[in-house]
Amino acid sequence: MNDTIRVATFDCYGTLVDWEGGMGAFLYSLALEHENQPRDNGNAMRERWEAIQFELIQGEYRLYKEVLAESLRAWMEERGHTVEADL
Repeated sequence: MNDTIRVATFDCYGTLVDWEGGMGAFLYSLALEHENQPRDNGNAMRERWEAIQFELIQGEYRLYKEVLAESLRAWMEERGHTVEADL
């Protein structure tokens, strides 16, 4: 029997891709487009956006792209910003 490891797997998000940092930076830059001085930092914005996502996925099944669009729309509206209908 050959005990040589032939395959290794790992989580890409957070390991190779800084998903959390990237999303926090994106949300902060989006807030800067609509607010003079955002009241939260990027990390806090990302945490709130994720909380909205988790609320959405508790309901009926949706495609992930729909969850992303709806959670971003809800996050923007919560901050008092209008969102284009075809987000």
